[in-house]
Amino acid sequence: MSGYASGRFVMVAFGLGEQFYLNAGLAPVNRAPYERLGITDAAQTYFATRSAPLGAVPAEVVLATFYNFHPDKIKRYIPSVFASATPAEVLEAQREVADETLRVYLGDWVDSSDAKEAAAIVRRAAEGRNIAGRPLYAGLSAMSWPDRGNTHLTLWHGFTLLREFRGDSHIAVLVANGIDGCECALLMTAAAIGGCECHSFFNDLGLVFDVDAPADPNVLADREWPAAEKRAALQRLVDRGLLQADGSVTPAGMALHIEMEKATDSASTSPIDRDEGSKADRLAELIAEPVVRMRGVFNLASVGEPGSVDV
Repeated sequence: MSGYASGRFVMVAFGLGEQFYLNAGLAPVNRAPYERLGITDAAQTYFATRSAPLGAVPAEVVLATFYNFHPDKIKRYIPSVFASATPAEVLEAQREVADETLRVYLGDWVDSSDAKEAAAIVRRAAEGRNIAGRPLYAGLSAMSWPDRGNTHLTLWHGFTLLREFRGDSHIAVLVANGIDGCECALLMTAAAIGGCECHSFFNDLGLVFDVDAPADPNVLADREWPAAEKRAALQRLVDRGLLQADGSVTPAGMALHIEMEKATDSASTSPIDRDEGSKADRLAELIAEPVVRMRGVFNLASVGEPGSVDV
């Protein structure tokens, strides 16, 4: 993601493989399995499915692991989303939705030799990593892998594991550098606008972290920090010399941002990356065509619009 990766498989997961997660989660072809559980909208689905590997935990646990959401947004959905369904039932529904959705989007590719080879590489890369300090990865790693014949589901599950592995690592780096959940959104957005390629997709989305805008529950990608709390976060970053008063990044802020991305990449490295790193390039080749196909159906440009979902 940052271009400084030593954790090669994790970077392929973010650059290309995340599309399996995005299409299965954000562009399902059939929501009926969720609706049968009383999960009727996209936000409920997001919080239910992403937190379900942790079990039926309090909102505070989800807040800690998701990190950059305002507590009120988390508490709107957790734990109430599990009143009508257990986490195990949610995960079963999620896999059913992912199965149907990816079969529709990928067609005959799921039975191809490329798919089989890619699935084998991803499984080898994603399983058996160190779970210490990585709660979301740990929860997912406790789940059973799809049958080896279901290449599309193996890719979806494996890339989701790698996604959460890096996410857990990133939170550890943010905490170590004293950047809280509200501040991290400000700093990352400012760094993207300032030219850092780490989060350049923020610019593609037209995302601007407006400190004066009130929280808007109708925009589901909004982390819903109240304006007063965003302004206070901005002032803390200004006091540290990381942002200007207008929200633009300073040289020191850009340097810290890049340093944290490098540290995240380093923390996301596993022995598998060192032992079989060359297979990451092969994996990227194998999934390039299906990723283009899926991006034609869903891409991140829709995130942040009214009715979109969190990522």
